[in-house]
Amino acid sequence: MLKAVKIRITGAVQGVSFRQSILERAEANSITGWVKNTPDGAVEAMAEGEEGALTKLLDYCQSGPSGARVQAVETQWLHQPPQCGEFIIIYD
Repeated sequence: MLKAVKIRITGAVQGVSFRQSILERAEANSITGWVKNTPDGAVEAMAEGEEGALTKLLDYCQSGPSGARVQAVETQWLHQPPQCGEFIIIYD
């Protein structure tokens, strides 16, 4: 069964390839959705996929790439997952 989760990662998480590393893990685990930097310095993502794959992605978000210093990971599981066809990085 497909599930969806909105993720917000705070700390020193921009400028360390966090978005790219999330994209790579999402694609490797058949997760669709998006990831972006926010103006306040966080990284946000919306991910849809099998629960086990999403759990793996959330586990990775706890530490991120080697240059990241994750302070917190907030999650919001959604009742009706969005219908995304791929996983993309949103550049603002």
